[in-house]
Amino acid sequence: MGGGCITFNKIADNPQYDLQIIIPCYNVEKYVEECLDSVLNQKTQYSFLVVVVNDGSTDSTGEILRKYENIANVKIITQKNGGHSAARNAGLKNIESKYIMFVDSDDYILPGCIENLMSAALRTGANIVEGGCYNLVDGRMEINVVHEERIVPARALKGYPWLKIYKAELFSDVCFPNGLWFEDTINQFLIYWKAQIAYCISDMVYVYRQVATSVSHTYRENKKAIDTYYVTEQILQDAKKLSFSFGTDYLYLYLRQVLCNYTRLKRCPKNVREAIFIKESNLLSLFDKDVKVHKRHKQLYKCLTGKDFGRYELWCKTHR
Repeated sequence: MGGGCITFNKIADNPQYDLQIIIPCYNVEKYVEECLDSVLNQKTQYSFLVVVVNDGSTDSTGEILRKYENIANVKIITQKNGGHSAARNAGLKNIESKYIMFVDSDDYILPGCIENLMSAALRTGANIVEGGCYNLVDGRMEINVVHEERIVPARALKGYPWLKIYKAELFSDVCFPNGLWFEDTINQFLIYWKAQIAYCISDMVYVYRQVATSVSHTYRENKKAIDTYYVTEQILQDAKKLSFSFGTDYLYLYLRQVLCNYTRLKRCPKNVREAIFIKESNLLSLFDKDVKVHKRHKQLYKCLTGKDFGRYELWCKTHR
């Protein structure tokens, strides 16, 4: 299993910036300039610091980043390759702002992104604010996420770490799990749980570039797909250490994740799927003994507690 999700991130008592934007970079020579320029060219009343983490790139990414190293509000961190989690965590170690934002280096943000997200956050006091997003597919823009402007439960937000801004204190004691794929799972189980309430805006703020080599497009053919279970286990154990309530609402999140894990693992050999099913069944011991089960998941819960693998797979196939 990879590293845990509990840490200590230093947050400045008197933050110098309104927003800290963390951009992890690994071999993104084709895209990194467009990404950084989309951030630095933002017209906004809010101050922001851009923390770029060069995570051991072996192409010309490092050389491109040197063009930006003398810009006052840009900080470049260079480290050995540790993966996406390690890069984001390096940017979280010292937080010099009231809010945090993540931008992936093969993506870019749209004009007005910072202004619109920050204005909504300060106007509403929301712990998290999320906007809309386009997918960039073979040069075509397609709508991925679109919102009406409103208050929502944080767990209703998309699981992506990008596309939104967060109050800095949400990350005071939480980091991404090193060495594991599907590290974004911390949002639903840790960050959103701490935030509880969020705010959505109708503005489109982000462009997500679909890259064929990304984890979201390759996990089905990779043995690392089993990380979807290990990251779930790690996060639940850390949530217990953080004294989260393991009641009805948290069980709802967990059972929804079990279905997600099934989808990611369905191409694995049967003996692997069955072993992970047993492990997921055993994780139910973390939850309150008198926990109530949402009606949507009652049959799934029954399959897990009864260790009925056949019915579990049938249920998952028919409840995507």
